[in-house]
Amino acid sequence: MKMGYAMLLLLLVISFFGGFQLAMSTIKLTEAEERHQMEIDLAGYREYMRDANTALRCMEPEDYLEYHRIRIAVEGR
Repeated sequence: MKMGYAMLLLLLVISFFGGFQLAMSTIKLTEAEERHQMEIDLAGYREYMRDANTALRCMEPEDYLEYHRIRIAVEGR
């Protein structure tokens, strides 16, 4: 009787992990989708940097110097 319960428990555990592995494989992005998402992220980063550089160029000279003073203090240079 105990052997039957042990076999049933073992079958339940195996089916749980098999189902879990199947679910994880269907959730995982394909390589093409991952590459596409990386391209979108890179384009967003480039746009962010372009906006940041534009903002820096539009700063008043005193603010620009203060920005660099703070950046140097934070980076420890």
